Amino acid sequence: MEFTYKSLVALQPRRKIYTVRDIKTPGLVLRVMPGGVKTFYFHKEISFQKCNQPQNCKYSKRLYVNLGRFPEVSLLEARRKIQHILNEYTDGQSVASNRAWFPSMPPIQFGEDDKRYLSLPDLQDNFIKHQQLLGRSENTLKGYQRHFFYFNDSLGEAHPQLSSLSKQSIRQCLLSYYQRERYVSGNRVVKSLSTFCSWLMEMDLADSNPCRGIRLRSEYKAPIAMSRLEAHTLLRHLCNSEADNATIDAIKLIMQTGCRVTEVCTIEVSDLRPLDQSWLIPAGKNKGGREHVLWLPESLYRMLCRRAAVVESGYLFRSPTDPAKHLADSTIRQAMKRFCQQLEMPHYSPHKLRTTVNTILAKAGYGEELRAKYLNHRCGGVNNFHYNAYDYFYEKREMAEVIWSFYISEKTNE
Repeated sequence: MEFTYKSLVALQPRRKIYTVRDIKTPGLVLRVMPGGVKTFYFHKEISFQKCNQPQNCKYSKRLYVNLGRFPEVSLLEARRKIQHILNEYTDGQSVASNRAWFPSMPPIQFGEDDKRYLSLPDLQDNFIKHQQLLGRSENTLKGYQRHFFYFNDSLGEAHPQLSSLSKQSIRQCLLSYYQRERYVSGNRVVKSLSTFCSWLMEMDLADSNPCRGIRLRSEYKAPIAMSRLEAHTLLRHLCNSEADNATIDAIKLIMQTGCRVTEVCTIEVSDLRPLDQSWLIPAGKNKGGREHVLWLPESLYRMLCRRAAVVESGYLFRSPTDPAKHLADSTIRQAMKRFCQQLEMPHYSPHKLRTTVNTILAKAGYGEELRAKYLNHRCGGVNNFHYNAYDYFYEKREMAEVIWSFYISEKTNE
């Protein structure tokens, strides 16, 4: 492809490293990393003649030179650097392996004669200097320093070398964190080391990234569902609360439908379907990108109709500070946190209400496929994905009645 500024910006990262060549400038290559880093390289085999040699005595050399990152190094500047390299060989001079020509590259404080004996802390210091030149924040730089210190300490060496950075040593460091149940901290150390190893590859100091292929684990937390007593207590508290009515109605709708917070906050008047007393969630408003229809109990549907009669058009749940915008997700999360603290209950986030709905349906004997349809999860298999056009509306209505009967008892008025 022909390199232009727009074409280079439009290149998207993939799961693996890939390169793109410029048809206008032979040898100009752009390497795109999975993290989105784009680097110019000059990769070409050139013929040249050394000084004080006969005319018929020519040599060839394959060059692979790092020209700098895009867009810090512009396309025009990369082409000028290539022309400078070619002029050096045309004049009979030998191009050194260092990067002294390129002032945009960070200064290197070590030699490249033997990569096995390079000091790992010195390399890490140069990496941090490079990140500082790129404008990284102070907290990010301190995080790199802290993570590198933990990794070097886990090696147990007084002066760790570059050869100590291997997949086995990274796994041992990660395992030490997992054994102490510090999953998040261990994963952050590995991610910092992965960025550092990618920088080593760009500086031609490493052939591969040893962090690739290491599986990161997250701390497993058992799903927490709200009990019937806690649900009744919360409903009574919502009825007597002095909070904003839009926030209370939104929480009631989440408790019944198990929908995501964003789907509830962005409900509009046009999404209500009076013919079958249901609520249509358009494909552009849910995570899965699929239309979702839910039947609502009569009391909940009348609640939404009352709000629709007030607002007439647009969002049903509007922001108290800006009526033109919908209710913010954070408002519902903060309200749930406050209600749980007032009732001295475990902290149930709005997404935990989705877990509660799934648990209610599982206790009622509904299978995984029907529960997935009610929560608008994708069911696996070619048959379900491509050939099943049934909307499960009547099954969803039956499940909605089961959920509503879980919340309703003699002790609640709603």
